[in-house]
Amino acid sequence: MSNNRFCNQWLGSCAGSGARAFHLDTNPYTPDYFKAFAPLANELDFIRVNAEGTIDVRYMAKIGDESLFLGSREPVSAKNSASDPEALTKVQAAVIDDQRFHQSIVNTGSATSFRAHTTRVEMDIDGNDLDLDYIKKHITITDVILSSKRDAVDNLYRIEQIIHKLKTIHHVNAVRLRSLKFNYSPQSYSRSAIDRLRNLNRLTVVNPLRLEIETQFLHVSEIHPDHATLASALRNRGITVYNNTPLLTGINDTPDEVNQIAYKLREAGVEFHHVYVAGLPIQNTWNDEHTIDVSDVIDIATRVRREGSGREIPRYIIPTELGEADFGMTSKLIRGNGKLRVRLASYDLAYYQAMELEFAWPGGVETDTDGKPIIAVSGLQSSSDFLIY
Repeated sequence: MSNNRFCNQWLGSCAGSGARAFHLDTNPYTPDYFKAFAPLANELDFIRVNAEGTIDVRYMAKIGDESLFLGSREPVSAKNSASDPEALTKVQAAVIDDQRFHQSIVNTGSATSFRAHTTRVEMDIDGNDLDLDYIKKHITITDVILSSKRDAVDNLYRIEQIIHKLKTIHHVNAVRLRSLKFNYSPQSYSRSAIDRLRNLNRLTVVNPLRLEIETQFLHVSEIHPDHATLASALRNRGITVYNNTPLLTGINDTPDEVNQIAYKLREAGVEFHHVYVAGLPIQNTWNDEHTIDVSDVIDIATRVRREGSGREIPRYIIPTELGEADFGMTSKLIRGNGKLRVRLASYDLAYYQAMELEFAWPGGVETDTDGKPIIAVSGLQSSSDFLIY
């Protein structure tokens, strides 16, 4: 499919400097979409149907930033939607083997604590009081993710110990347990396990500490009625379940597959939080030889936005060794020496030095004239120059 005059609203607004008239391609919407509830739309003189069968709307804009207008996109060939069952089985075994990410943007001084953001730390369940001291020392940390090589539901005694200590750190208000057994072994969540998790949740007005579950679905075939039952039982005890899905070539890198995942997750009562475009450990291994194309990400986001409701629409994230960025919004993709690099628009040197005073840019990192870091991203390619700066 092609997306001419592309300024899709999932990426942001279409804009230009000065007060000018624009035709905003509201793709992915077609006239048929509006027939049921807005039949007059086809009769308005500021609306037209373009060659792709989607709708352009003329409007006035004075935003002043030409970079928000993305221009035209070349036609893209339809992608084979078939998934490789053997590849899925292989990746499933890899992600279950170790659920930790081990990605830290600054040095925490510990092999079991990983700073993913100024407000977020991932702590290995096998960590110790030094990790808790680090969290207590940095008052900007509000969220703690607990992960381990084994699943969270198999470590409830240790998790209870950690959370009881976290409850004494007043700036921490959310704890998320990474649990792939929610997906692959929902029966592991016995009634007693769910009750123990409920007792860790502190939903108070003053000094709350909210407990959450983070899981991962790679393919729509993994989602079953048991997940809806379990998600409901946890939700009734104030525990939200989030799903993060990494894009993996040959497994789930098509619009149809991600759209089905989004639909089934909403049906199961699981929040679709992130689609990781590239950069997670499993992607760095798998997609190194099976790269994701930028055009595929655009088509996926377009399809999910067109057919999904608000709760089905995830954020599209690029994790890097310097932190996460929203694909196409707080990041820009740059081509250099035949490879893609990403400019992290939300970060500068002061951001990292506020967490680690002696922080210096890692090797291979460049900065632009605004002091924003530009870093390599693996497992991602672009077959065109669209969205590449």
